[in-house]
Amino acid sequence: MDVINSLTNKIVNNNNITGIKRNINCIIKQKKQGKRRRSFWTHGEDEILINWVKRWGPVKWQKASKLFVNKTGAQCRNRWCDVLDPKIKKGPWTYEDDEQVFNLYKKFGKSWSKIAQHMNGRTENQIKNRFYSTIRKISKELKEKELEQQENEAKGEEK
Repeated sequence: MDVINSLTNKIVNNNNITGIKRNINCIIKQKKQGKRRRSFWTHGEDEILINWVKRWGPVKWQKASKLFVNKTGAQCRNRWCDVLDPKIKKGPWTYEDDEQVFNLYKKFGKSWSKIAQHMNGRTENQIKNRFYSTIRKISKELKEKELEQQENEAKGEEK
């Protein structure tokens, strides 16, 4: 905790092909009407991307995006690298994980990609989010302690 405190200061399964076709037809209709809205990844789209990676590997994202009407190559890559890749560790963070993040931050600064190379199973985004949420948490705790001390001092002066 010392380190932390110091720094603080088109592959488709037959089962879901009809749902995907319905989804694609809806998107095509929206594009024809000139409507463009943000779309979230569906379970069916995730399955298509997972099957793509099983067959071709985690490459050629632009080609993978052609399986989807409303997704870019970058979106496909990000979905795989940040969410779907089975190598991603999604469990709770340990004290050792936090300490490692802060030690690596001291060494590399905000280079989250370099830090991620040293932390097996954690993505750059996970590491960055964990770092800043820990900073916020510790900062809040320090402010609360400071307020408590000020209140205690004020009570002491009243006596």
